[in-house]
Amino acid sequence: MTEEESEQRLMAVLESIAKSLDVIARTYQADLLLRYPPKKKAAEATVSRLKTDEEKLREDQGATGEEKIEDWATLGDEPTTGPREAAWIEKNKGR
Repeated sequence: MTEEESEQRLMAVLESIAKSLDVIARTYQADLLLRYPPKKKAAEATVSRLKTDEEKLREDQGATGEEKIEDWATLGDEPTTGPREAAWIEKNKGR
C-alpha cells in the first residue's frame, strides 16, 4: 500500500468518525431538549379574591359601590340623580 492510499483511507476514516460524532451530538441535544425543555417566560400574576357574604348581599340589594354620601347624594347646582336613577330614567324615556 502506498502512502497516498493510506492517507486517503485515513481521511475516509476520520470523515466517518466526524459524521458519527455529529449524529451522537444531535441525539444528545434532542434528548436534553425532551428531558429539560427551555423555560418559558413567567406569566403575569393574577390576584383575585372571593366576595364575602356581606359584599354579595350589598350587590344583590343594588349597592353601587360609592363609599361616601357625597358620591351619591349631591346638593346645590349639581344633578341629584345617581347612576341607578339615571339608568332607570334612560330606560323609561320611551314610555
